[in-house]
This record gives sequence, structure tokens and C-alpha cells, in this order.
Amino acid sequence: MSAFAEDLRHAIRAERAIATRGTIVAYAAFKPGVHAVALYRLARWCHLHRLKPFGYATAAFCTYVTGADLPPTADLGPGLAVVHPVGVVVAGGVRAGRGLRLHTGAVIGFQVGGDDDAPPVLGDDVMVGAGAKVLGHLRVGDGAKIGANAVVVRDVPAGATAVGVPARLLRQA
Repeated sequence: MSAFAEDLRHAIRAERAIATRGTIVAYAAFKPGVHAVALYRLARWCHLHRLKPFGYATAAFCTYVTGADLPPTADLGPGLAVVHPVGVVVAGGVRAGRGLRLHTGAVIGFQVGGDDDAPPVLGDDVMVGAGAKVLGHLRVGDGAKIGANAVVVRDVPAGATAVGVPARLLRQA
């Protein structure tokens, strides 16, 4: 299964109330989060196949149309879901596993003034809540959840939930 097909399946599963049998086509055609993921996948494909100018142009078009800044240099695994994409920003070089779910205003990127200029690494099935920031060279483990408006500047272990500013661990599965 292609990464985009898995992205679409994952997005529809995440929005079951909307994506009933009769509305799947309408969902894919009109949801900006689906458009953001599709344009990211196209930009990434261009970037990986020596068509970098087209990749960057597609990413810029994605930002203009959907409000999500998903650069082709970010390596986001299959099953990506962008819920309400306005304000979503992912820095180039970010790596994420399968099933990443980003909500409105989520930012994943570098920490200004940090000692290390490396971006975060996110595991499988990570959820980043609305307005949350994941900044700096850190690791977010598989199945972790970042609460709305949290600011994560330290590692989050697998299965944990991080909330607050700065983020603290709420619970660990």
C-alpha cells in the first residue's frame, strides 16, 4: 500500500463520524488536512527523485492553500493525519514514524539558542495536540501524546502523555 493510500485510510479512520460510506469521496475531495498530506507526499516524492525545485514549489503551494508548512525535507512516515492544518509547522529534517497525528497550530522544529541544531525524532502513533510545540533535539517515543499548548523540550518516553509549559509527564502507559 502506498504511503498516501495509508495516509488517507488513517485520516478517514480518525474522522469516522464524517467519513461514512457515502461521504468518503467528499471527505477526500474537500478536507484541507487530506490536501495537505497529499501535497506533502507529492513534494516529498519530487524531492527524493531529483526534482527538488518542484518539491519546494509544491510545498509552498501546500502552505498557501492549506496553511500547513510541511517541507519535503521532513521524513514523515505513512499514516500521517493533519487535523485542521492551519498553523501546522514541521521543520525540515524532522523524522517521524507511522501514524503521526498533528492538530491545528502544532509546531515540530528546532530550539532557538539550543546547543544542538538537530530536529526532533518522533516514534510511531504519536499525537501532537492543538498549539503544542515540540522543540529541539529530542525523542518522542511510540504512542506518546502531547497535550494542547504543551511545550516539549525534553524526551517523552513511549506511551507517556506530556502537558503544560514546560511539558511534564502526566502519565505513562
